[in-house]
Amino acid sequence: NHPLVEEAMQKVLEAAKEAGIAAGIHVVHPPLEQVKKRIDQGYRFIAYGADEHFLNYHSREAVSRLKDFLK
Repeated sequence: NHPLVEEAMQKVLEAAKEAGIAAGIHVVHPPLEQVKKRIDQGYRFIAYGADEHFLNYHSREAVSRLKDFLK
C-alpha cells in the first residue's frame, strides 16, 4: 500500500491497457477486500493466496473438526 508502489502498479495497468493485454497481480494473503480493490483498479488476472497459507488454514480447520468429532 506504499504510495510509490501503488504509483508503479498504476503504470503497469496503463501499459497493459495500451498494449491490449490483461494486467495481472498476485495478492498473497491480505483480506479479500484487496482482491476486490485490484479488480476495481483494472486487474483481470489475479492469483490469490499461497500454498502454505491454504494448507495451514485447512489443516487447522480439519484438526478442529476432528477434535469436535472426538468429544
